[in-house]
Amino acid sequence: MKYISFGSLATLLLALCWQSCSLSPVSKDDVLTISISSGKSSWTDFKTDSLFEYSDYIVLEATEQSLIKKIDKIYLADNRIYVLDGLSRIIIFDRNGHFLSSIDHHGNGPGEYLKLQDFDIVDDTLFLLDSQSPKILKYSTDNTFLGETKSLKAKGFLKLGQDRVGYNVEFGAADGVKRKDFSYALQADDNIDYALQFNDELLGRSFSHSGALPFYSYQNDKYLMSLPFNQELYYMDSASCMPQPLVRLDIANCNYTISNSTSGNEIEHILKETPTKILFSIYNWNNDLMVGYESADSPFVYAIVDLRDGRIKVNQPLRPDKNGLPVMPYAYISASRTKKQLLSVVDPLVISSMLHVKGESASELLKEIATTINDDSNPVLVFYNYKV
Repeated sequence: MKYISFGSLATLLLALCWQSCSLSPVSKDDVLTISISSGKSSWTDFKTDSLFEYSDYIVLEATEQSLIKKIDKIYLADNRIYVLDGLSRIIIFDRNGHFLSSIDHHGNGPGEYLKLQDFDIVDDTLFLLDSQSPKILKYSTDNTFLGETKSLKAKGFLKLGQDRVGYNVEFGAADGVKRKDFSYALQADDNIDYALQFNDELLGRSFSHSGALPFYSYQNDKYLMSLPFNQELYYMDSASCMPQPLVRLDIANCNYTISNSTSGNEIEHILKETPTKILFSIYNWNNDLMVGYESADSPFVYAIVDLRDGRIKVNQPLRPDKNGLPVMPYAYISASRTKKQLLSVVDPLVISSMLHVKGESASELLKEIATTINDDSNPVLVFYNYKV
């Protein structure tokens, strides 16, 4: 039986504009701060179906070539589903879940990578980040090699034009150079600028991003971004070139401070001991922001807040929907900047278990999905429309 994991994505990608710009300190004045209690006593009691309306589902075809071991990233574009698999390859499905092809060029020669860390799509071109060499490989979507360029050794990246790349260098150590106290680097031709320095304010919360946190996501003409070990979320306006703080999330039980003087052993201890340390599944619908986080009472709690006034609309784990389908939100990248649906990634074992529990009272949809899968199938993608 294969193992499907929502593996670690402790990452940042800040999207910058296509024109040239210079980096400058980010202003944190007047940032909306929202305090969220992670305790069970503060949970709301909404039915999942009052928040999200079931839309459709996709069973990703499981063949010898398309069996997924570990999902590291999901990208939806041009009626295709791109899945970055833990086996250092990209598996491509159509929107009906049929396997189309895979991008798998592991090796040490031209056009090959040692470690496929991340990928990005611009028009009909795939950009593959080899975090070991390091370099960026360029392929057409029909898998034709188009060339390669040198890159930073980073955890993630975003292609920003012909000669511009933004990198997530995490603690700064990943790039292998002297600037080890910054989390973001912008490469323009041969010039590299660093931004978002780690300090007491930036590292005021010990979030270790995991699960399904994307590097960035589109929101109309802007990008929604997050930083590892930062309680703030950012917007990047494609016309301004600079990240602007959107909201600061103050989640209870996550109040350790890490500074430039904090030793590596102290940081490691903090990350292991912090009760609330995982932030994942970030979604934004107009003025409503949804974030998933881990609390001492549940590994999956979801808060929906109103960005206009900071009001907390929802703060609770999500129950199965009316069809008996577990709702496990997994953030993803979509080329579409308009309609944004919630994506739930469900392990086939969970569906089988739910069917067993429900028995004859199981919904027709749950029975239908169950007939198309077995314990060794790929995960099922379930989409919902946001109602509130």
